[in-house]
Amino acid sequence: MSSCPHDVKLYYGDQPGDGKGQAATVASGATLQVPRGPDGAVVVWVVDEKGAGLASVHVTRHMKHITMNADCGRIDAN
Repeated sequence: MSSCPHDVKLYYGDQPGDGKGQAATVASGATLQVPRGPDGAVVVWVVDEKGAGLASVHVTRHMKHITMNADCGRIDAN
């Protein structure tokens, strides 16, 4: 869930811009499904308008939630 007051661009994959992941946008207060690999893991990146990585979190099989704080600068998984 995003507590950020504006839409946030995300990238699911090892490295933004690598052409192997997928992009998404999450609206303020929204919840969305995160695609995972066969092992249940994924790296979720917050990216800027150009697609450069700003912050990331490694999500494992047992983690159920990803949250973004209100200043849009931190992403956590649990």
